[in-house]
Amino acid sequence: MLDTEPAYRMAWKQASAACGFALTDEVYRQLVGRSRKDGFQALANLFGSEFPLQDFEASVQRHETITFSKSPISKKPGLDALLVFLETRNMPKAVATSTERYKALQTLTSTGLLERFDAVVTGDEVARGKPFPDIFLLAAQRLGVQPGSCLVLEDAESGVAAAHQACMQVYMVPDLVAPSDEIRRLTDGIFTSLDDVLKVLEHAARSSPGVGIDLQSFRTERLDACPLCRVDGPELADMHRNSVVMATLGGVKSEDEANQWLSANLSHRDRRGFGIWIFRDARDGHFVGRGGLREVEVGGGWEVELGYALLDKFWGLGFASEMARELLKIAFERFQLQSVVAIIAAENSRSRRVAEKMGFQFECDVTWKNLPARLYRLRRQERT
Repeated sequence: MLDTEPAYRMAWKQASAACGFALTDEVYRQLVGRSRKDGFQALANLFGSEFPLQDFEASVQRHETITFSKSPISKKPGLDALLVFLETRNMPKAVATSTERYKALQTLTSTGLLERFDAVVTGDEVARGKPFPDIFLLAAQRLGVQPGSCLVLEDAESGVAAAHQACMQVYMVPDLVAPSDEIRRLTDGIFTSLDDVLKVLEHAARSSPGVGIDLQSFRTERLDACPLCRVDGPELADMHRNSVVMATLGGVKSEDEANQWLSANLSHRDRRGFGIWIFRDARDGHFVGRGGLREVEVGGGWEVELGYALLDKFWGLGFASEMARELLKIAFERFQLQSVVAIIAAENSRSRRVAEKMGFQFECDVTWKNLPARLYRLRRQERT
């Protein structure tokens, strides 16, 4: 909303130089959108034990005060018109900023913006800053809305990643950093200014009042689900190394195997329009597991398989049934599939019970991922 990043960059570079370290533009770009605490720690990790962290923090404070005192903070072009558009439609609005609360409120007040928002969430109010979803989930909670009904406007890559993990729609208006190809994949649009964002929203309001953008994200009673993307790789890799989780799923995966799995499933989504979703606890955004619909070859033919994997600490809580129920709805109602199969290791009694609860019927024994397995099928006309 505000044209502050160039001033922050100047202040941080001056503070770094005063402490005897060179803060390059390349390094600074990695800090954009992150909380001050995370930024300080990132520099301490980069420069090592010789970096005078406390002196640097004090120097940043001094240089920011000097820099921002020289000229008033200006609004980004198009902001006022965009806010008027939202206000006339009584749309709830929140600020979710990595800045500390005292500084954010001071800035919002001085620019006349504070009274135009229904909620303000700041970086010091959440345990994890961007790119984690905590700040956006808390903003949705304070607005009293579901995360999936929110649109985030972001200028930083870390914010885009956080919005994606919160299962929110996100438009990016880049500031200092041009988005990478992976970040582009996570957005629903990249714009040169807020004026362009307003044009899209005005068009949507005229053509489809009240209809949001279909991200293929969804929510169950307790879970938020977002389409698989590459930034989910580290959490998936941790799960794929869990021998308990992977015991009936072909065994643990090496780093290379996990990367191959991720690339193959991203390619599947691009090719077929459906694939894997990442499931997170709707309360705190923590990773729960993965589940989805995949086209697989079994018994000499092609089938669409419903499958899932949960971290073992979430077993026995009914999450698998929640996931399966919504995935079946997507398969039969959104994609109009005629049947779906579940291929379950013979020893996996938990998943067999879930399949039978969903209405799947045993069809035949198969070998799957070098393990004896049972193939269950549910046809569209048989679904209850």
